Amino acid sequence: VLRTTNINQLVDRSLHGIIAPGNIKLAVVHHNEEVIAEIDPDQVIQVLVNLVANAIEAMPQGGRLTIATGEDGSNAVISVADTGTGIDELNIKKLFEPFFTTKQMGKGTGLGLAVTYGIIKMHHGSIAVATNNDPEKGPTGTTFTVTLPKTKPGEHDAVMQA
Repeated sequence: VLRTTNINQLVDRSLHGIIAPGNIKLAVVHHNEEVIAEIDPDQVIQVLVNLVANAIEAMPQGGRLTIATGEDGSNAVISVADTGTGIDELNIKKLFEPFFTTKQMGKGTGLGLAVTYGIIKMHHGSIAVATNNDPEKGPTGTTFTVTLPKTKPGEHDAVMQA
């Protein structure tokens, strides 16, 4: 159910249940005082928890996990960035396919990012990934950026026609 939601508070609340290992530093950065969007809060929490869990798994030696919120015009933006191992270029195109996983047998189903993608699409949003897994090209790590419209689909159109 879509509800008017403060994205900053949603991010803060969703992180309460996450227990990061001691060797991972967690930072939350809110670029705007308040980011309000029409979303299904439970589904967006599922997206956040999945992206954060994947980021933590990508940093077996520890690192830094940064979750940032902000606005980009008529969109709310949430990014989850890690300093982990990065994703191989060959796997980027397959990331959001159901049952694709780079994890060991029994460690993952390959459904997390497919479900994440589905939830974001249902919200008429988008998800982008920037990654580096080659230390020779600079610091390794991955950033997932989720962009969600701040208004319900069609709501902006109705206002524009009025």
